[in-house]
Amino acid sequence: MVIALAAAVVLVGAGIAAAVVFLPPGWLSDKLGLGKRTSATAGTSSPADRPWLAEEPGEAARPIKSAAEPKAAEPPSKEPKAVEPPVEVVPPKEPKAVEPPPPVEPPKEPKAVEPPPPVEPPKEPKAVEPPPPVEPPKEPKAVEPHTKEVKVEQPLPQDEAGLVKEGQDSLRRKDYARAAAAYQRAIELSPAKAPHWSGLGAALLEQRKSAEAAEAFRRAIELAPTEARGYADLAAALLAQGKRDEALAAAKAARDLGCRDHKVFKDLGLDPAAK
Repeated sequence: MVIALAAAVVLVGAGIAAAVVFLPPGWLSDKLGLGKRTSATAGTSSPADRPWLAEEPGEAARPIKSAAEPKAAEPPSKEPKAVEPPVEVVPPKEPKAVEPPPPVEPPKEPKAVEPPPPVEPPKEPKAVEPPPPVEPPKEPKAVEPHTKEVKVEQPLPQDEAGLVKEGQDSLRRKDYARAAAAYQRAIELSPAKAPHWSGLGAALLEQRKSAEAAEAFRRAIELAPTEARGYADLAAALLAQGKRDEALAAAKAARDLGCRDHKVFKDLGLDPAAK
């Protein structure tokens, strides 16, 4: 292929040279601008400046060729490229062996369907008992007239003697609230009398107001310090509060003053006759 290209180049070069030879004189110089340069520099240059135009001695002037002689076509300088050897073809790798699919298990046998339990026959309904006979409504009882007398609370007396008597009577009737009210009213009229305080303390103690009763008994003892029963009443009020030691001391003081018949001695386990 390289040799064919070189031959084609030679043929093209020979053709161009032959065409130049047959052209009229001066045509090529006119195309290349050589004539213009000669005329432009004719007035200023001398034969010394153009040595190529000087005539050698003994030789006639040589005519200037109007066209350059064609050069011989030079062989191509480039050496043909060495043909590279073809690329080695790598043989394809052997395909991997395809693993066989796992064996298909046979389908399991379906479980036997259990038969449904036998349906029990419906039970016979129980006999409906007849409702009990309806009793006729009883005749309402006649309302008895109210025969009990309603006690009307009587007002307390206004005088001191009447208040003391009302307090004593209320204690005997176990009307302890009225007894306390009567003695409280008597104390307002005569606060310095010890029996009034003793009666008030007794009414309060029966109402389970032991602390208030103890204060009333202490006031009675202050007004009559030699009255033995006042100490015995105080001992009973202190024992009701759980103050056994104080109650025992008050009971002993009552016994020393001659009191023998109070129930507080039995409650405390104290012998009233002992000294």
